[in-house]
Parts: sequence; structure tokens; C-alpha cells
Amino acid sequence: MKVTGMILTWNESLAVGHPVIDHDHHEFVDLLAQVTQAGDEDFPALFAALTTHVTEHFAREDELMREHNFFAYPVHRMEHERVLAWIQSLKATVDAGNLGPARTAVAEELPEWFLQHRNTMDLVTAGHIRQATGGGGGGGGDHSHGRCCGGCGG
Repeated sequence: MKVTGMILTWNESLAVGHPVIDHDHHEFVDLLAQVTQAGDEDFPALFAALTTHVTEHFAREDELMREHNFFAYPVHRMEHERVLAWIQSLKATVDAGNLGPARTAVAEELPEWFLQHRNTMDLVTAGHIRQATGGGGGGGGDHSHGRCCGGCGG
């Protein structure tokens, strides 16, 4: 699937069925839309917020995979490391005043990567966690887990 200039919008079809992962994905999609639509003045701060979110999001997901002995943890973790390094390199170009590569990434490459990653690695991860917990970690609205990032009250 090639995404060109499409702004992702969160909807329940993007949920993978684990509250922490779904919360992070919802926040990622919202931040990505904000950064994509930002003017040049606001873009650097919003891209920095996106970089911080991705760092924290991946750390939470990595913790879940370790906690539940996810069989594909090494592969999933390497993908997180690769994408985080890419985003951090884009942030360095933004910090140097060059917004072009990061604008292309948020408008085209990151939405495409997110959909692919969600449809493969994250769906399998969430399914494994559900099996490991006897079907727990249910739907997207349950934030009683106490591990959400700021904002959901969970």
C-alpha cells in the first residue's frame, strides 16, 4: 500500500485489541496528523513531540513484549530500533533548519510504515499477549491497566 499525502485518522479499525498499544497508536496517529498539517513555525516543536512519543511508545511496547515472553521480540525490537534511529536522524535535520526530509516522512513514509507495522508486528504482538494472559488485554477503551502515558488517566 502506497500512502501519498494521506492524513491518517484514528478509528477503531486501527485498534489491535490491547489497551496500552491502542492508546499509543491513537496518540501516534493524532500527533502525526498535527505534524503533517503544521506550518513551518510549529513544525519543529511538533516533530520533537512526535519523536518523544515514538521513543516512549516503543519502550512501553518493548516492555510488554519482554513481560509476556513474546517469541518474536528480537525482530520486533530491531524494527523499533531502526525506525527510532531514522526518526532521530530526521529530528537532527529539523533541528538544523531543514524541514524537507521530515515533511516527506510524516506525509508519506511514516503513515505507510505505521499501517504496515500495525498490520503485521503489532497485531501478532497483541494476539500473543491476549493468549499469554488468557484473553486479557481487551478492547481499545479499557485504560484500567495503569500503564498509559499521560492523558488517558489509566
